[in-house]
Amino acid sequence: MSEQLVVPVSALVTRIKTCLQQNLRLDGAWIQGEISNLTRHRSGHYYFSIKDAASELTCVMFRSYVQKMNFRLEEGMSVLASGDVNVYEQRGSLQFYVRALKPDGVGELYLELERRKKKLEAEGIFSLNKRPKPRGIQKIGIITAKEGAAPVSYTHLTLPTIVGV
Repeated sequence: MSEQLVVPVSALVTRIKTCLQQNLRLDGAWIQGEISNLTRHRSGHYYFSIKDAASELTCVMFRSYVQKMNFRLEEGMSVLASGDVNVYEQRGSLQFYVRALKPDGVGELYLELERRKKKLEAEGIFSLNKRPKPRGIQKIGIITAKEGAAPVSYTHLTLPTIVGV
């Protein structure tokens, strides 16, 4: 049995990042796609994906670049994005660091999603009156992390009293 090189995960990810930086000149690349999974973090950074029908690329746009935008970025928007491809070492994932965005209309994938939502809505799938609320439930709440990027930052939850257990 031959000896095999064993390296820590961080060493492998660093090697991949170094190879990417040294061998491919992708700085300033422009890509076209649709915005998906948009999160506006309280730090001012934007985290999102840019996708087309075949692939998806995780992106980050730091606050200093977000502040230079002259339009509001929205889910499903088709964009042209310029930036740098690199490896986010903590996750070992390929990431596109966006420096500039230009709107490019509404994306086809988003339009298809909206068409499907309308069709399902017409069928009553999203109806709020599908079935009655279970007895004993007074309030329903959503709990999220205070520091998280979820759209709901806080709420309260009242649990029903259970008698005779």
